[in-house]
Amino acid sequence: MSDQIFRFADGKVEIRYENGDRYFGDYEDGKITGKGSMYYADGRSYEGQFLEGHYHGYGIARYRNGAVFEGTFCYNEFNGQGTLRLIRGSETATMEGTWVRHRREGKGKNTYIGEDGSVNLIVEGEYHDDLLNGHVKKTWSDGRVEETEYVLGEPAGKPEERPD
Repeated sequence: MSDQIFRFADGKVEIRYENGDRYFGDYEDGKITGKGSMYYADGRSYEGQFLEGHYHGYGIARYRNGAVFEGTFCYNEFNGQGTLRLIRGSETATMEGTWVRHRREGKGKNTYIGEDGSVNLIVEGEYHDDLLNGHVKKTWSDGRVEETEYVLGEPAGKPEERPD
């Protein structure tokens, strides 16, 4: 069996790939370009903008491990404003900010949510090449606040703790 392309009157297509992947959406000049949805046989999916078969523009990518990225893509990489949600054990981490080639750059915020749905920790700060870099503020669920300077992911001094 080979890939099958089904064309619809509205210009959209459905492509059923031999490996079990499926695409539904816009198709221009023989390429996946425009708005569409890709469903992979391994459980991943992407809904959003495509350019010549690449995730390009605004979209939502869902991964097999439960991670979800919602934001801007450039040739399949997180690039621009976006939010990445990860599940780690019984905790969920939400990472918001600006992304450049899959890595955070500039202001960002991480929120860690426990199994009971309550916020355990919020980390706000500057990122460079996906590492905390600059002023970082951590706020715990009990109200404690810690502010520290970071250099490429490492604390550069003693944290200053203060009640919020």
